[in-house]
Amino acid sequence: MSDEVFWLDDFKGEVESGYYVRCDLFKFFEMCEKNGKKIVGIVKPTDWNLQVICKKEDAKQKDGD
Repeated sequence: MSDEVFWLDDFKGEVESGYYVRCDLFKFFEMCEKNGKKIVGIVKPTDWNLQVICKKEDAKQKDGD
């Protein structure tokens, strides 16, 4: 799996650097991908629950056609 970057659409300017945070989120991403889900976004809410947004499946893909 290659690195994917989720970026704010309206971001303008320079970046300082990235911060590394140890978590098991990568395991959840792997599980989604193994189940045929394509992650297309992340919502950072004001509480502790991140929302992972996945691409909607086509009806043909779902039925196996």
